[in-house]
Amino acid sequence: MLDLCFDQGVGLRHIGMNSSARVIAVTSHGDHESELPLLWNLCSSLVEFGFGVTVLDGTVEESTGSTGLAGILDTKHWQTSIEASHCSWLVLPAAIGLQMICEALPNDTPPLVELEGVFESGQVIVVYARSELLSQLLVKSDVEPLLSVTYSPTSLMTAYKALKQMHRTTRIHPMIVTISLEGASQQTANSTKPGEILHDCARNFLACNLRSPGVAILSSEDKLSPDISKLASQMLETAMPLDRHNHVTPTLRGTQPQALFQGSH
Repeated sequence: MLDLCFDQGVGLRHIGMNSSARVIAVTSHGDHESELPLLWNLCSSLVEFGFGVTVLDGTVEESTGSTGLAGILDTKHWQTSIEASHCSWLVLPAAIGLQMICEALPNDTPPLVELEGVFESGQVIVVYARSELLSQLLVKSDVEPLLSVTYSPTSLMTAYKALKQMHRTTRIHPMIVTISLEGASQQTANSTKPGEILHDCARNFLACNLRSPGVAILSSEDKLSPDISKLASQMLETAMPLDRHNHVTPTLRGTQPQALFQGSH
């Protein structure tokens, strides 16, 4: 199984070296105890595949003391495209900048095109934001934002609220995944997984037919599970490509993986 993942990574890396930057998305619905470890694992998996990764954190606003997306989008302040190192990733506060690009273009134009030319070829841009912002940002794209849910009753409730928001406002259909820790007591072979419950609720109450929910078990050790590699590959299938503008020498570099979201929450 691990050999299969490595072979898959070689193929994805080859694709990344010959394509534009691409956008995927992860939904925040307040369950940070599971969302942030999941996001860390996804970024680590993408780096293992050979991609440079930039996370646009739409849950944190830019400030004068940090380099954020809003400042980069301001033509008075940025003259270089952003490159994330292939052995680490870059995290940018992006709440204001993402809202800016949602308001910058006519309704018939996908907001994500405003990111064209900002990122180096072959990068994966991971947008992490609440459903209200993703509902605007992902309009007229095929991106299926990841929506994770745990065995916590609160997680199921907030995940359903986020799903309902995205479906009813702009028909954004998320990719559902049940998240649990390796060896956790709530995992039993015959129990109904919360992702399956959420999937059924979407079909029964929202008339929304989504792809079958996935399962990702996060390792309690500092290692990646095959589930995460598979999940990252599935997310890349619906990623939105960004056409690159003229190449310029980048100056911003990725932070080390262990610094991900430091001070963000």
